[in-house]
Amino acid sequence: RRAIAELEPAALQVPNAAFLRSVGGAWLRKDENWKAFVYLSQALRFMPGYAQESRWRAMVLDQLDEPEWARADAERAVALEPDNGYAQQQLGGILLETGHSAEAVPHFREALKDSKTRQGAYTYLCGTLIDTKQRDAAGKCVDELLAEYPENPEGWRQRVALIGYDAPGSVDAMERFVALNDPKRWPSHARAAETMRKILAAKQGTASAADMFDARVA
Repeated sequence: RRAIAELEPAALQVPNAAFLRSVGGAWLRKDENWKAFVYLSQALRFMPGYAQESRWRAMVLDQLDEPEWARADAERAVALEPDNGYAQQQLGGILLETGHSAEAVPHFREALKDSKTRQGAYTYLCGTLIDTKQRDAAGKCVDELLAEYPENPEGWRQRVALIGYDAPGSVDAMERFVALNDPKRWPSHARAAETMRKILAAKQGTASAADMFDARVA
């Protein structure tokens, strides 16, 4: 709020990249994507070497359903800060979104090198390998993810996706996933969690008739 109240008037009068980047970031934090885009664009006009603001504008463009435009900013951010895991992960995600899975994989691998993004990068990398049917590489990825982060529910969901519901180890993987499921952090897991609860109940003989049917067709 302070950045907007105090710096926006100055940014409108003086072409100062520092003012513009501050106001753009403030609008981004308020989810005002169009206003953030305007100020970040002006900041990058004067200082195209701003890596963080390039990432921010890429985020804004992606949220405005312009992933192809976002890609250019994300690529600039990686070029400016190749060791920044957030930049590498963001570019990988945008490449995935635009149908370039193979190109995304190296960026997720680079993001693994940054401790701040390592766990998230693992889930993106393993998921991409699963989706592109690289089963051996995906299996190795999931093993490494769970060895390092055994409390990661997405890793257990990915293991089930790889081995299925009836393979050795599938019950343990489903039980761990259901136990670790966090609806607030992982709302996308709701359907998988419900399916696995029904399958586990069926295997344990405690499922209702309807749940037995759902488990058979899962």
